[in-house]
Amino acid sequence: MQSIRRMPFARSRWPSAFVGVSMAFICCFALVDKNTSVASQGSSVDDLFGRCVAHMEDACVKEDVIYLSPGQNHGIVTQNAKRKRNAVFRRGGSNTPFGDSMSNLLHWRGPFREFVVLERANFTTLRRHLPTVRGRTLYRYYKTTSGENGIDDTPLESSTSQQPLNAAHALWDTTWLELLVATFYFDSIVNLHHSDDFNDDDPVHGLIRIILNAVLPKGLNEKKHAEGCFDELFVVVSSCDRHLDALPSTIAASVLARARENVHAEVSRSFQNDYRWNTSVLLYGRLDTKQRKMVNVVDVHRELVSASSFLDVTLWDERVLTAMPSPMEQFRSILNSKYVITPHGAFTCFWWPWLRKDATLHEIMGPCPKLHSDRFGRTYVNDEVASLLGIRHLYRGEHNLWSRKVPREGTNVLSCESHYTDPDFWTSPKALSEAVLNSF
Repeated sequence: MQSIRRMPFARSRWPSAFVGVSMAFICCFALVDKNTSVASQGSSVDDLFGRCVAHMEDACVKEDVIYLSPGQNHGIVTQNAKRKRNAVFRRGGSNTPFGDSMSNLLHWRGPFREFVVLERANFTTLRRHLPTVRGRTLYRYYKTTSGENGIDDTPLESSTSQQPLNAAHALWDTTWLELLVATFYFDSIVNLHHSDDFNDDDPVHGLIRIILNAVLPKGLNEKKHAEGCFDELFVVVSSCDRHLDALPSTIAASVLARARENVHAEVSRSFQNDYRWNTSVLLYGRLDTKQRKMVNVVDVHRELVSASSFLDVTLWDERVLTAMPSPMEQFRSILNSKYVITPHGAFTCFWWPWLRKDATLHEIMGPCPKLHSDRFGRTYVNDEVASLLGIRHLYRGEHNLWSRKVPREGTNVLSCESHYTDPDFWTSPKALSEAVLNSF
């Protein structure tokens, strides 16, 4: 038996569908055209899947170990996996420390403790004791990790740690890449298997299932960590492309548009009486956080409600409401909102792609916008993808509607020192109300 730790895996050989991807964005809900070859753009897709989606054939899963047959080309070599120099987890995306998906899955962010290549006789014996899973399987898991990797000489296993589960991380870190797999292999995925951290009663899992079930083919064979030997297995690397940085925007937008159309259709059927298309405004003040709070969010809410009788205004805030909506209710509000107002940092990196076409995301950057923008002044929302999805994103210049700095609770600091020490702020209820009314 050969146990593989810190051994790199060569990039899997991907079907022509990954390389021959059309860059045409065919209407808002178009699928990616797999038949048109655009080599210069296809290489971006191939690179993303090579780093972020592990593709295995003839592989067995038992507990948290994957066993591989010696006859398959898994690209295993004997030297240690070579990590990229100065690889770090970036807030606006990710820089995976290895160049191939199998190494990233094993040594960086994935559900498996070990990959083991068995001698042929031992692999045959293992197969006899595990169920056989025919066809292509998407294996999903629920593992989030912190945003820091150690320096080059730090053991990689000790440089990541588990962080509290968060709906935005759980959904965006893995579900975005799973949507890509579902799109490119839509006609051939037949199984959806969940790792043993899957909890049927978990509300976040409920959201993930709604999204995936709306996009994947109907009638999938779905199981919770049923150990077995798989003909083909796909597993994504968590956090590998958190903010759509690695794909051409037209491809990212087409995948999300298809998913959004199906999810909106499902939610509108489930909540038909509450699904109002034209007048819903969502306001979130972040009063439950340590920094960058919109401290007068209640005044803003009052102004919006009184400004017009036709607006349907929803206020989210744990410090204001007696109980926050459930994750499913939150997601429904996102889908239903025509105008969303939120300070930067409210996990818009996950929520914004699900807004309906012609919605507006008004992201108030607060007093320290340069701390939360890239060198071009952009936020973590991909504006090009947002535009292709028909979503208007307001955040620069005159749209950054803060009016007065407020020291964070327990401090008297008003300066912009770091990402994590922004002062809070007041905003102008009247200015925000006018911005909303002018958009309808």
